[in-house]
Amino acid sequence: MGPRDVELQAPSDAASGDGFVADLPWGSYAATLDVPACPASPNPTLIVNGLSSELDGGETLADPTLAGTTLSLRESLFIAANRVGSDTIMFDVGVFPMAAPATITLGEDPFPNNVGPICLDGRERGVIVAWGTDMFSSNMWNLNGSGSLMVGLTLLKPPLEMRVVNSQVAGCRYNTDGYISAPLNRPWAFEVGAGGVMGPGNVFADDVTPIRWSPGATDVTVRGNYFGVDPLTRRWIATEGYTWELIDSIMLDANIGGRLFVTGNRIASRGRLFDTLQSSSPLGVVMTDNRIGRIEGFAGLPADLGGIYVDLPNWTIAVGPGNTITGTAAAVTIVNGNVQITQNSITGNTAAIVHLDATPPEPPVITNVSATAVTGSCAGEGLVELFADTLAEGAVWLGSTACTGLLAWSIAAAAPVGYNVTATFTDASARTSVFAEPFPVPN
Repeated sequence: MGPRDVELQAPSDAASGDGFVADLPWGSYAATLDVPACPASPNPTLIVNGLSSELDGGETLADPTLAGTTLSLRESLFIAANRVGSDTIMFDVGVFPMAAPATITLGEDPFPNNVGPICLDGRERGVIVAWGTDMFSSNMWNLNGSGSLMVGLTLLKPPLEMRVVNSQVAGCRYNTDGYISAPLNRPWAFEVGAGGVMGPGNVFADDVTPIRWSPGATDVTVRGNYFGVDPLTRRWIATEGYTWELIDSIMLDANIGGRLFVTGNRIASRGRLFDTLQSSSPLGVVMTDNRIGRIEGFAGLPADLGGIYVDLPNWTIAVGPGNTITGTAAAVTIVNGNVQITQNSITGNTAAIVHLDATPPEPPVITNVSATAVTGSCAGEGLVELFADTLAEGAVWLGSTACTGLLAWSIAAAAPVGYNVTATFTDASARTSVFAEPFPVPN
């Protein structure tokens, strides 16, 4: 194979295809997302036109004609829970115009525990759902029905997490718009189980654990969301509280098979992605095409941004390909677990790859850099990946090769003058080393 010519330019948000137009109202933006239309329903569509939490007809309400002169969101959800078949819930454009969103104010009145399948659709509308101050209650609906969808809503200060199983949440805003308190009953916003999809286009203020993964027999996907940054204002959004880990997991005692896919997200948080996830079974996480840390095009980002922190003894995590991690205190910190870091852009961090585990793999050694190739050695058999960086990380991936036999390797690459070449080594257990000592490219 001939030398690989490299253009040293890490990917930027300007070329990433966010598809966001800053002057769009949120409901209009939500309508542009790659989200399916509400499926056909055997029941007439429920149109919410009230701003209160009233429930005329009681908790057995199934007939919209018994809901009084206006239909509240709470009444709609009870009707959907009590009548047979799927339901679509939409919002009256005269009450919820996009240009002047209206707020549904909720108290401590309960919602039905199991609703679905439903499509709760706020696209082309301006819908804000806000709970009262210092509320301690269980008034949150769940998306447990197979194929349920919620899109285009703003949720402010919910008192409890929403459970999402075999359902999708997209284009929703959570604890944005100046609210400064996390939920009181739980430190996470959504508990996502088997078959759940979070995204695209959800926005989470940097104040709580947005997602608790409850693994099941099928995969969970978190894609195309904004954690700590707002595509509406192109600014960092946070509260006066502190940030937990972005994704955590419940304790499991059996190997349930489902994996977690985290892809195409924008993540700028003071918290740490994953942190200590609890499981006694081997689980898998795949992270691709995310931008983590200091994200181009967003203002007001703090200096103390977190990276990926893994303390998962029974887990295998693939970080890559395609992630960009920059401006963090530590790009990837590994306490426990098998973490493969492959084909990413990691640069401009206070620390890059940090191993706190007992026996991390040794990094490769770069022995020579010429105009056409880079050569070196490694301590065992595995995969060597080569990078170029202005300092000692890996801004641009140059290529990879197996290190076998004599434990020597060579990669054809034309590394640009003025940069350093670095490398990582991944062993047979899918554990990636720290970056090798940088080797300057000769003139």
